[in-house]
Amino acid sequence: MKKIILLIALTFVIAQPLATTTYAATTQAPDGFYLLEEGKPYVPVNNFLYSNLQQKVALLTGNYYLILEGTAIKASDILLPTDKEVTSKMTTQSKLEEQFNVVIDAKGQVQGSSTFSVLSIE
Repeated sequence: MKKIILLIALTFVIAQPLATTTYAATTQAPDGFYLLEEGKPYVPVNNFLYSNLQQKVALLTGNYYLILEGTAIKASDILLPTDKEVTSKMTTQSKLEEQFNVVIDAKGQVQGSSTFSVLSIE
């Protein structure tokens, strides 16, 4: 339990430089956790604070990206051992949108995510 609490505290300590570094994005997305591949609604940072332990672990270990003030990083990358490694993983919201071919609007809606499945290749 102490390790989990330490992990959560460390998350916010490491996220602080991410929050203070700003980059210009076309439309700045609200701060939160985004699951871009599936285009699901984002989880605001404030909701993270009040989430239960299981929800916090799911956000930090899942395929979520944390966006703070136009700067983005894969949520699991904020758990890296050194600040230098964390900083090297940071990118801009614009580059993240290009990578996933999506647009995140000012309300946190992910638009244009292309998810499909191949039923047959015949």
